[in-house]
Amino acid sequence: MINHVAIVRLRPDVTDEQRADLSARVDALVAAQLATTLHFGYDAGIGNRTNADLALVARFPDREGLGAYLVHDRHKEVISLLGAIASDISAVQFVSG
Repeated sequence: MINHVAIVRLRPDVTDEQRADLSARVDALVAAQLATTLHFGYDAGIGNRTNADLALVARFPDREGLGAYLVHDRHKEVISLLGAIASDISAVQFVSG
């Protein structure tokens, strides 16, 4: 399995409308069923003040699946919005059994 994890910090001026738009775009990405599993959520407020604001975790059967996801139009729509509202985005991909 290939795991893709994205961690995002939002700009302080992000509105509730922009958050709702992001959630809708991620829901559309989930509906595209490109990943074996895809989880998205905002920080639960557990831990310290240095936590990021949100995370996305997706699993794919292979590299080709991840590649198809990364170039899919719905993924590009999420990335486009994040480009406007995020102050920092980090991602990592790793292989697991």
